[in-house]
Amino acid sequence: MASIRERTNADGSVTYQVRWLEGGRGGSWESERFGGDDGTAQAAQFRKLVEAHGTRWPHGWVPGQGFVETPAVPGDVPLVEYATRYIDRLNGVDGRTKDDYRRDVRLHLSLIQHTEPSGLVMPATICNRQRWSAPTSCRPVPAPLADQVRAARSTGDAPVHGTDWQDFSSVWSQVG
Repeated sequence: MASIRERTNADGSVTYQVRWLEGGRGGSWESERFGGDDGTAQAAQFRKLVEAHGTRWPHGWVPGQGFVETPAVPGDVPLVEYATRYIDRLNGVDGRTKDDYRRDVRLHLSLIQHTEPSGLVMPATICNRQRWSAPTSCRPVPAPLADQVRAARSTGDAPVHGTDWQDFSSVWSQVG
């Protein structure tokens, strides 16, 4: 159960603090403050949100900021769209193989979602692998794949599934 406490600041202004035990008994005390002309109404509305989420932070709420939209990254592309474009640009690969690759993207990569630390769930893109702050630019190669390609290049190991190293040339140029 969340409660609202009225707090008077040193300058005489009034803020309203919503307090609750995160997850109920045994949880830690959490709180959020609201001030200004609409402080009472905002605190009451937030209290209802906390209670509706089982005395937990509402999904997508950023403490101290509220519901904020993550800034878009210039050049960011949905992961499925990026993978499909990559497959379409493969040279020397049979049409049936490309269809199989597209099927794999549709069945497996389309299921990947990105969850922000605030709990906001969004579609996976090539840039939202970053944790909290959005980068100003990004590499369109996920870090684990880049590490695997670097390791394979340094040891001279054969690529996965017997594909030709030329298929990875665009990836290599981005890995550096």
